[in-house]
Amino acid sequence: MHFIAWLMMKWIAAALVLMAAVAIVAPSNPRNTLTRGLVSSAVIALIATPLAHLWWILFIPLFASMIVWFAVIGSYGLGFFRAIAVGIIGSVIGYGVDLLMHNYRGFP
Repeated sequence: MHFIAWLMMKWIAAALVLMAAVAIVAPSNPRNTLTRGLVSSAVIALIATPLAHLWWILFIPLFASMIVWFAVIGSYGLGFFRAIAVGIIGSVIGYGVDLLMHNYRGFP
């Protein structure tokens, strides 16, 4: 049960990071909701993450990146370059959240 709670916390954290990145890039975006963030992060995690583990095949991570970009573009109605900015800002915010989560005792 503890592991399921940890996975749920990571999923909610990923949705909040995505929401924060979209809020920085497009502050008045009406589509920036927690529900959309949860669905988008779930789609990204289920489709793009397994593909990213095949990093040694150069085409596969590029394909995974395109899936993430198109998921952000489709979910939030952003342009291509704004979606790239969301990815960069989300990576920076996510790195900080990841450091905080790994330093918290009780979580792997």
